[in-house]
Amino acid sequence: MLDFIELYLQQCNIPVRVSRLDAFHKAFNYALKPTTEYYIIQRGVKDVIEFLQELYSLAIDKSVPNLPNLWQQQLDFIAETIQVSELQQIIGFNTKKRIRVIDRERFDYIFRYCEYDRLKKIISIVYQIDAFQAVAKTKEDIGLVFPEIVESKKVEIVGLYHLLVKNAVANNVCLNEERNVFFVTGANMAGKSTFLKAFGVAVFLAFRLL
Repeated sequence: MLDFIELYLQQCNIPVRVSRLDAFHKAFNYALKPTTEYYIIQRGVKDVIEFLQELYSLAIDKSVPNLPNLWQQQLDFIAETIQVSELQQIIGFNTKKRIRVIDRERFDYIFRYCEYDRLKKIISIVYQIDAFQAVAKTKEDIGLVFPEIVESKKVEIVGLYHLLVKNAVANNVCLNEERNVFFVTGANMAGKSTFLKAFGVAVFLAFRLL
């Protein structure tokens, strides 16, 4: 749905007004000679309404306790944005019935002209939540852990291994002010480079979470 919504929002023929005459003229022309452009708008409007309705229901749902602060802030932003903008017209709108030509014209005007920036911001939040969900699922599937950030000049990793190596041998690493250099030795193909890559990736990902 989001892929198609992005395609819809990228269409060039952005409406700058709502005209009943224009709406019926476009619909009549499409009935005589269907075009990809009109189909994208037709389906895109419906998809955006359903997308925002589902998202709004999720945002105002208070039945789930103890949500992470960032997630709760994002949901509050979505709910408030829809409530105070012209996007509020999607609340309660029935997409099960055929969308009238003039309603489609009006929503197209709202989505691609009036509230385009707000709509793109909402979509970006959904992408971010999707990324967080992917990280959480990966953590559970392969047994990763989140880093613990402490006020100390020390890097300590227990059970470090490269995620792409099957049956990898884990290593413990500790760097501090007294021991801030270590030498990696071993025979060719023993895993020295793989170990260093694993260490670099672990440190990089840990700091990305700050």
